[in-house]
Amino acid sequence: MFLNIRIYDNAREKVEVARRVREGFVEPLGSRLPGFRGWYSFDGGDGRFGSVTMFDNAEAAAAYNLAADDWVSANDLSDLLPEAPAIVIGKVIASVEA
Repeated sequence: MFLNIRIYDNAREKVEVARRVREGFVEPLGSRLPGFRGWYSFDGGDGRFGSVTMFDNAEAAAAYNLAADDWVSANDLSDLLPEAPAIVIGKVIASVEA
């Protein structure tokens, strides 16, 4: 499994950002990409908004990341996400599930 972590600084109205991204990208588009396993968004405090998306493999994570960048640009979220995200894609090396 691979994770894609995106962190945006100076985010505004984080609940609204999460709603727009979920309804406009993740549910109709991102979740249908091959290898998609799940998506979570979070309020990182101090103006940070983030998301964690899980995939079967690195190729799926990279494809999703490109699609997400395109969607954010096309849907002009610059008023709510004024800065480009810091992005980390990595292989899960340990996990614990309930």
